[in-house]
Amino acid sequence: MATVQWLGGAAAAAQVTLIALNNDSVNGDIYTITLTDENGGTATVQHTASGVDETIHAAALQSAAAGSSNVLFQAITWTVASNVITATARVAGVPFYVAVTVTGSATTTVVTTTASAGPNDWNTTKNWDTNAKPVSGDDVVFADSPHDVYYGLDQSAVDLNTLRVASTYTGTIGQPSKGFHLQIDVSNTDGKAVLNGRGAATMIEGTIDEIDIIGGIRSQDMVSIGFGSTIQSLRVLGTSVLGTVTLENAISIDKIFMINCPSATVTLGINATNLNEVVVTAGTFNSSSPIEATTVATGEVTEPGSLTVSGGVVNMFKSSPARNVIQTGGTVNWRGSGTLGDALDGDAFGLKLYGGTFSIDSSNVKSVTIVDAEVYGGVFTERSGSAVVTYTNDLKQYGGDVKYDSSSALGVTR
Repeated sequence: MATVQWLGGAAAAAQVTLIALNNDSVNGDIYTITLTDENGGTATVQHTASGVDETIHAAALQSAAAGSSNVLFQAITWTVASNVITATARVAGVPFYVAVTVTGSATTTVVTTTASAGPNDWNTTKNWDTNAKPVSGDDVVFADSPHDVYYGLDQSAVDLNTLRVASTYTGTIGQPSKGFHLQIDVSNTDGKAVLNGRGAATMIEGTIDEIDIIGGIRSQDMVSIGFGSTIQSLRVLGTSVLGTVTLENAISIDKIFMINCPSATVTLGINATNLNEVVVTAGTFNSSSPIEATTVATGEVTEPGSLTVSGGVVNMFKSSPARNVIQTGGTVNWRGSGTLGDALDGDAFGLKLYGGTFSIDSSNVKSVTIVDAEVYGGVFTERSGSAVVTYTNDLKQYGGDVKYDSSSALGVTR
């Protein structure tokens, strides 16, 4: 285990890779060149052999690669001499990832004679203070550097101990314009990522035990956690967090905390799983996924899931049910089609409103079922004007204000 710090700024070198078609071609063999982008997307060109002259096949395959309209192929200069195709990066410091396969009996030899290197490449060893890129178990620090990390983003085989991005790091991690994330696990021993960068964006994905965001610029791209990541807890902490944290679709996440961060926004995409606790004291939380655990025993959810709001704004969109909501302040806007409470779960109490505003006051509401609701203070407003709210049980009012349409099916017990 070592502490490794990103420096960036290494000298650039253009990658050169040679593709040799060996002298064993058979009529009908299919040669395929595959290029892979930073987040696993691919593009291909092919040539089907007619005859056994590998020089003819090399020329045809080079022509297909050079003539491709795909941006991955266009980023490379393709030349051919005899049976060898030469691929050279057009821009020094921008790597490419190439593989050659054959359907049939022919073989090829692929050799990179000049490795890509550059100021923005994770894989360039001179970009690290140890002159070696991080390995599993390392503590990685980004500090005192303006250099972005755009390339070498597939580090999915590396499981770091910690990843720390300090306020003195002003670069970007990932490629926001293309949605490319640094793919890396942070679950070894401590398993914590602490993000406080002042760059345009920090984009990561993988298995990360805990993410603490303690600072960041006012940007829609401030932090992005990529599709399908597995996170145990996300904590957004303090007034220095000024931008948006985006949790992309199909993430597994257990807990989200937004504490004393009035300028922060956290947006949770669709199809998130395992979310059983959300606490919001400030800022804006937008959810398009349910706040409910999925572990079931003897017909009941063992952890019913809870949303606790004492300040800020919470917007629940799409199908985003929750079993327990405790609200003492702030505003909760129920704008989706989720169910609040659970008639089959004895641990689920639905809504307990002590302060703030709980609102189903919007024409965007599709269909809402409220199983149980108790109002002790604050304002409960259900004026959707479209009779889309179904109540399993009467609302119990002990204080506060309850507002609803005359056409509402709401029954109130006082």
